[in-house]
Amino acid sequence: MFEAIPKTKGASAKTSPAYIGYAYCEQLFQFEKNLKDLKPEELQKQRLERERPVLDAFWKWINGKDAFDGSKLAKAINYAENQRPYMENYLQNGRCSISNNAAERAVKSYVMRRKNFLFHVAIKCARASAVVYTLTETAKANGVSTWKQ
Repeated sequence: MFEAIPKTKGASAKTSPAYIGYAYCEQLFQFEKNLKDLKPEELQKQRLERERPVLDAFWKWINGKDAFDGSKLAKAINYAENQRPYMENYLQNGRCSISNNAAERAVKSYVMRRKNFLFHVAIKCARASAVVYTLTETAKANGVSTWKQ
């Protein structure tokens, strides 16, 4: 939705359909920021109480929009509609995150090294490299140093 917001400043941008959709999302992320210190069980309960109504209003708003013209807003609406079942999964478990930012960060280092993987001499070498890389990244994600002996 963010990319579909008009570049103009002022009231006209804030009343655009894209900004309205963005505001729903921003409200959800603000709730998450305020709830981040809760235990998973309490977080799930608070999400259902606070965020479910916002999501319901968002989907009602989405259903009232025509998304057939190929604009950035239409693409965002179609994407949201296609991802709806997955977008609401985080409500069911307090251990889940509202966004996939952590996963995106986790794969970034892989993406940065991907071209290097093209130059393995054999498939076995590529597999070995992938295993070592996976173990290293998993260790880093869990706060374990890969350099300690």
